Amino acid sequence: MKEGLKMASFKFDSKKFMRELEKDIKKSIQQDLSRHPEKVLNDHVGECVDACCPHCDNPQMEVLSGGFVRCPACGFTDRAKIELNWK
Repeated sequence: MKEGLKMASFKFDSKKFMRELEKDIKKSIQQDLSRHPEKVLNDHVGECVDACCPHCDNPQMEVLSGGFVRCPACGFTDRAKIELNWK
């Protein structure tokens, strides 16, 4: 047995690690959806979703291809801005 060798020791805070991992995952998902809303929305083209029109406050928006949405009430069309509710 060799003398003088010691094992390196460290304290690992698993709760802190999991909180930071969850925070990083949520940030990554939100960034991906902000940059590429079509990844989610292309599965729902032609459907109406619960989203508020910024022009007329209509609570429904129609999903178009390519990550765009249109208000059926006033015709406003724009790129979708998806914000997740993590609760």
